[in-house]
Amino acid sequence: MSGERPGQVGATAPSNPYIGLRPYKESESQWFFGRDADRKIFVDMVLANRLTLLFAASGVGKSSLLQAAVLPQLKDSGQENLDAVYCNNWAGDPLVSIRQATLTELVARGRMPKEAADAALGSQPLPRFFQVCSHFCRQPLVIVLDQFEEFFHY
Repeated sequence: MSGERPGQVGATAPSNPYIGLRPYKESESQWFFGRDADRKIFVDMVLANRLTLLFAASGVGKSSLLQAAVLPQLKDSGQENLDAVYCNNWAGDPLVSIRQATLTELVARGRMPKEAADAALGSQPLPRFFQVCSHFCRQPLVIVLDQFEEFFHY
């Protein structure tokens, strides 16, 4: 086993897959385990409802569950194969953060040409923005707003 930390170039497996107190990221999903029942329940809820709220005490692993278990399954071409956007940047204008996270994800998944994302699409009102984005993505487009309560601190 390599002693490199998850996310490092050339990392195969960390010597200790426990990453500490920060949440697991999507790229670290292979080291996140033990929450299969929670993942299944939440994925089913996301697919069945237009709005799903995950609420629990601080520090129980909501962000890790979303990033390392739920998002990979939603995006996996062998499973749900949906476009799922993860946004947790609330320091500035939340609408700018949501738009940027959406455009970045759609371009990264090859759904939207970079030229379209670079256009003035980001200045559209949010309903119009998502209406345009819906032409480039698999339906439903899943938007995950993590740590949204931080918006009220800024």
